Amino acid sequence: MKQYIHAGSGLSSCYIGTTFGSMIQVRFFILLMIALVCSCSVSGQDYIIKSNGDSLSVKVLDLKGDKIRFRMFNDNSGTIREVYKNQVSKIIYENGTELKIIYNMYEVSPDLYADLPAVVFKADLFAPLLNHVTFGVEFNVADNTNIEIKGGVIGPRISTALDKADGFLLKAGLKFVWTKDVIRRGLKYSHPFIGKYVKPELVYNQYLLFETEDSGPESRLFLSNYSIQLDFGNQLLIWNRFSIDYFIGLGYAIQTKSPDKLNARRETDYSYNYTHLYFGKQFPLALSAGITAGFVF
Repeated sequence: MKQYIHAGSGLSSCYIGTTFGSMIQVRFFILLMIALVCSCSVSGQDYIIKSNGDSLSVKVLDLKGDKIRFRMFNDNSGTIREVYKNQVSKIIYENGTELKIIYNMYEVSPDLYADLPAVVFKADLFAPLLNHVTFGVEFNVADNTNIEIKGGVIGPRISTALDKADGFLLKAGLKFVWTKDVIRRGLKYSHPFIGKYVKPELVYNQYLLFETEDSGPESRLFLSNYSIQLDFGNQLLIWNRFSIDYFIGLGYAIQTKSPDKLNARRETDYSYNYTHLYFGKQFPLALSAGITAGFVF
């Protein structure tokens, strides 16, 4: 009887011991799996530290041009996001390696440089209505400083209110621009062709004027006009390619003329001279205004 009880007690002890050991193994296995999962999760995590101190838990995909492409952490099939390099101070990779992003106005990576436009080709919008065509070119030579040169042909006759004339015109000036800051592709820079400006300008034109009296033969008069002007204007840019420029100018003017025939009105001062208005020898003021449109390259 005792042997039976003793045997039974031994079997019970053995069963309890085996069960307890199995439970420990199962718990150990579960803890091990959790540790492995956590280890894998931590190891695949990168950090983007932004310039303002914010941090993002991400998986960095690549660095191309001026951008960093990434996915949010634990979102392997999610949207690919981007951030500009100049908004990031450093990247901490999963292995602990740090990549610092250097960005300042004196030392930047070449892929952060902004391609600034070099030249504007333009035309006077309303010149054809006043019997001439004018084209110009403007290019940047220094910070806040541009050179503008214009040339035109006097002759195409749209307005019959003006006497027929044949000739040419030239203008050249130095633009001092109060540039405006532009943000493009995440970068901030001063655009050389946007802003208000003041422009000292030299103006010259010459043309042969054909005058017709109500009675009498046609007379021809050769005129030359010179002026030194100070233009005040503003230049805008649309879609970063299309330029609009409007201005008004004041200055000092000189006019010379030589008639072909004695009946030409040599004593008359001619006020409209295609490049500006001339107020006569008694008050030699030059007044000009215009609107140009063009393309930036």
